[in-house]
Amino acid sequence: MFVWAKQFVKSWHRPVEFFIVVAGFLVAAITFYVETEERRNQRLVAGWQLLSERAPGASGKKRALLYLLENNESLVAINLSYKRHGAPVYLQELDVYNEETGRGADFRLASFAGAILNRADLRNSDFSLSCLQNTELGHALLMGTKFNNSDLTRANLSYADMTDSNLSGANLSGAHMQFTKGLTQEQIDTASFCRSYGPPNLPDGLTAPQNQRCIPTPGCTWSLKGG
Repeated sequence: MFVWAKQFVKSWHRPVEFFIVVAGFLVAAITFYVETEERRNQRLVAGWQLLSERAPGASGKKRALLYLLENNESLVAINLSYKRHGAPVYLQELDVYNEETGRGADFRLASFAGAILNRADLRNSDFSLSCLQNTELGHALLMGTKFNNSDLTRANLSYADMTDSNLSGANLSGAHMQFTKGLTQEQIDTASFCRSYGPPNLPDGLTAPQNQRCIPTPGCTWSLKGG
């Protein structure tokens, strides 16, 4: 860039040379932009491929997930379930919370069944209609997170903070919540559980929801198909 500036200063009073320098600068700028955009697109494709591959454990999926989120890719209905990858996907300490906007990620209709999300920062994220069966969410930050009509069957929420989380219609069958923080009876009363797995284990002073509906969650239905 410094070289281009020197040439620009030297040639501005000579029209032909000036035009050549400006044209060269524009070509260089456009080429740089195109190459940068091409590299970005390649990384996006690689990120999606990594998330789609049947590779469990710490296989780089957390980094790929964060890169896609940073580039405003939609992750609605993403499938990172045990069923899809053959073993738990390791996403411990995943941080999707944006301090500037105060928003989390949009994971509606997604499946994280069996995934390891311990100590994840998922504040103000949206897991509506998602599958979180057997998901490890110990010590996770879930303040203000939406779990509307999601399936948290046997999920481990020990020491997670669920202050102001929305549990409306959520299936809490057999969920481990006895040490979950920030829960209120009002939140629990909006949830449900299936008789076959029993009610959730709740903190002292809270009682299980009375609703025993057992409605299949779309996120779980799709993950069982291996999608």
